Amino acid sequence: MMYNYGYGFDAGFGAFALVWHLFWVIIGIAFIVWVVRMVFGGCRHGKHFHKWAKWQSFSAIETLNERFAKGEIDKAEYEERKKVLLGE
Repeated sequence: MMYNYGYGFDAGFGAFALVWHLFWVIIGIAFIVWVVRMVFGGCRHGKHFHKWAKWQSFSAIETLNERFAKGEIDKAEYEERKKVLLGE
């Protein structure tokens, strides 16, 4: 008598095992996509602001550039704040 309990679905689970495995594959892919988005450019503004200092400084520079472009701050203040943010 020969039993086939290898990598197939012959152990009595049939379609349920296929659905179960597909479910975990989809969860795994979604997790990988989530991690990649968080590391390489997820939300940088609003309530999902990243806590990594590198991204915080980029966001601060962007905000500073916008304020200077709108005329809210003058060139001297812009240069001073930029030096502080870049650690110069």
